[in-house]
Amino acid sequence: MKMYRVMAIGISAVLFAATMSFANIAQADPQNTNPVQVYLGLDRPEAALENFATQVSDPANKMYGKYLSLADAASQFGADPETIANAKSWLNDNNYSTIKLHPTGTTLIAEMSQTDAKRDFCWNSDEPYAQKLCIPSGLSQYVTAAMVVLQGTDVPPPPSSSPTQNRALGTADPINNGTPSGCDGAKNTGAYTPNQYLTSYGVTDLHDSGFSGKGMRIAILVDRKYNDQDLEVFAQCFGYSTSNVHQQQLWSYSQPVQEVLPFEEQWMDVELVLATAPDAERITTLEFTTNYAQYQVEALAGVLDPSNMGGTLPHVVTTSEDQRYSNFAPYQRELATTYAQLLAALGITMVQASGDEGFSSDDQVFPASSGWVTAVGGTQLDLNKANQRTNEVAWEDSSGGPQNQVPRPAWQRGVGNKGQPQNRLSPDVALVASDDEPGLAFYAPDVEDNRSKWLATGGGTSAAAPIFAGMLTLFNQRLLEQNRTQLGFINPMIYSMANGSEYNALFYDVTKNQRGSAPTPALVGYDMATGWGVPVANKMSDWLTGNVSRDKCVQNAAPPSRATDPAAMHPGKVSAIKVKKIKSSKKKGTRHRVVVSPPLDTGTSPVRSYCLRFKGQVVGKDQSPEWKKWLTIRVPQPAVGTKQKITKTIRNFDRFSKASIRKAEVYAQHEFGSGARKVRKLGKTVFGLG
Repeated sequence: MKMYRVMAIGISAVLFAATMSFANIAQADPQNTNPVQVYLGLDRPEAALENFATQVSDPANKMYGKYLSLADAASQFGADPETIANAKSWLNDNNYSTIKLHPTGTTLIAEMSQTDAKRDFCWNSDEPYAQKLCIPSGLSQYVTAAMVVLQGTDVPPPPSSSPTQNRALGTADPINNGTPSGCDGAKNTGAYTPNQYLTSYGVTDLHDSGFSGKGMRIAILVDRKYNDQDLEVFAQCFGYSTSNVHQQQLWSYSQPVQEVLPFEEQWMDVELVLATAPDAERITTLEFTTNYAQYQVEALAGVLDPSNMGGTLPHVVTTSEDQRYSNFAPYQRELATTYAQLLAALGITMVQASGDEGFSSDDQVFPASSGWVTAVGGTQLDLNKANQRTNEVAWEDSSGGPQNQVPRPAWQRGVGNKGQPQNRLSPDVALVASDDEPGLAFYAPDVEDNRSKWLATGGGTSAAAPIFAGMLTLFNQRLLEQNRTQLGFINPMIYSMANGSEYNALFYDVTKNQRGSAPTPALVGYDMATGWGVPVANKMSDWLTGNVSRDKCVQNAAPPSRATDPAAMHPGKVSAIKVKKIKSSKKKGTRHRVVVSPPLDTGTSPVRSYCLRFKGQVVGKDQSPEWKKWLTIRVPQPAVGTKQKITKTIRNFDRFSKASIRKAEVYAQHEFGSGARKVRKLGKTVFGLG
């Protein structure tokens, strides 16, 4: 949980205190009478799950987008029936009668007294954060991980690995030069209103095109709850409806309550998601008791249970909880990683705020640092009267860095400074975190007045993550309306975009720091302050749905989808691609001829074009290295069923470093009677230089 200073109109507010009244949380349990739930991670095919989640998340893999239903995932990656039965039998024999099998089939959840948890699982109620548990010998052959969740606890959040820096306002902070909209209360704060940051990021263009979240479901994981009446005021100010917003409290939250004032983060998360995806079918806040690591794992398990989500799982999950990798016990990390991989296997995207504590050399927020969740860093944004960006720099408190003990994922290889450990790096992208000037406009509690009011608050990366979650929701709506595959785990796609020649169209590359220098400098391309930079929502949506040229290769090409008939596409396999230098002149430069063999069968659907992709290092016009270069081969509507010989004379091929070329590939784009198009890879090839 992050803590921020807030500015009311003409009043400087302090951090919220835990003694004021605005929302409900569970009472403490001084008598140790509240029950606990023990999460038991069953012996399951962990490697198979990881492998499957990797394949369906990789846009270059033939399995991309072939996600599973929850039932199929439980069947393939849950524990086998014998393991489940034996674990249940041990629990029943020890008088644990309230036992639930999680819908994923990976976890048994048993309710018991605190005394039983201490006796059988070595739980220490005096150190609930550490969770140094044991697994009874009778269970050890069936269970690989254990975690205890206490019901009704009201302990304060554990200390962060480094404290949040609440610095004084400075002249380097931007003021709101843009044009706000909405009710007077919001505009009078002087903070950015939704129309401003949404216009700057291209989200308004998507709204105007009809992509506002229709049919989509979003889950927000938060500790404690927000006030419905406050959300209604925010919604009325900007013309939104709250009928699609629902609160769901998890098991740990279900005891009698006392009135206290929580932090404003819950308000911020839901208000930003609502602003970015206002017409989502359902926005569910999944609420747990407090910010201990085990409750975050409880929430990850909860989001995979349809009974918590109105009967249907979400498309996108976002959280701004900021506990670090080191704050999770090994068993907790095991369970959280399994749940994150299951989200990927089901095609569900999850994003997390990267944190507001600046650079860390070895300890990042979790589960984003697991490599299965997208980490969202923060920027400082300045606008003009048209609400267009005039400047955007790396916010000085945006967290990032390498994560010890987590290897660099395959999709992230090649980024980061030379000589750094080959670990998972954070963040992946960044959006506005603002600061106290101008801040973002929220309607939330103000401690000085003991009432809710319009506030201008620095959102931190807790603002950036829900905005990006809303963007992804709009992308999914557009994809699914075109019968294409939803995004799922987005990082391999993000890094594929960023490594292509369309990078500067799809991202705003943040290359400057807020104060001129920082432990994590903003760099050209990837950096550990802002990742690849700020997604440009309308351009990224166009790219994902194939409405722009992909590296000047195939116009209107769509990502692989299950809407087209693969049986109609059998152009054959490519055995070789050969490139020979044929002529060189000062006027026309060096020319090469590309020959693809053998001739390719067009199949039973027309081939609109073929495309060659060479993967290697090439020097661009700005002298920066590009690692993917597309060369286009057009085919003038060959007759169906004929074989097409592919040759192409190309220029500037000598820009490639021959030593760096790793492979060459051929793609065919087919056009179907419905107008649908699909790009298909024609197999691995042999590359020869002449």
